[in-house]
Amino acid sequence: MDNINTIPPRIIVDEHFIFFLEENKISGKYLDILSKVHRNSLIYPWEHNLLLDESFKRIKDVNKKLKFAIVGAFHPIPLWDNDGLHTSIIKLAISLSDKKPFEVVILTDEKNIGKYLNNKHYSEYAALKDVIKIYCGQDALNFLDRISISKATEEHS
Repeated sequence: MDNINTIPPRIIVDEHFIFFLEENKISGKYLDILSKVHRNSLIYPWEHNLLLDESFKRIKDVNKKLKFAIVGAFHPIPLWDNDGLHTSIIKLAISLSDKKPFEVVILTDEKNIGKYLNNKHYSEYAALKDVIKIYCGQDALNFLDRISISKATEEHS
């Protein structure tokens, strides 16, 4: 049986986080970490890390070079509703939070974190804060650095 402590949270990333990585010229390192987690997940191989289709399209439109790195690191999924990016991601995180590993992390940038934290679907339910974490900037990078040294990025045979 899997040790839940070796399984990283499900990860949802928006395009703002990818642009943050690009602007700071650190996308290679962190997309590599995300690719390893995505590929090596024991529970959800190739579906551990999620990115909305709309975010993927916007990233591709701005930076075509990132297309292949993004495909290797994330499983694209359709927009959940017409309420916009932030609400769709929150609703997706809520729907994933009751499945193993019972924790979801949303990665964004500093300009958008408030849109998640203040979203009524998140802010009005204190219990969600125990299973859905939202990180930006250095906190997001620290999270990825922690999982890069965990068993989450090891190859499984």
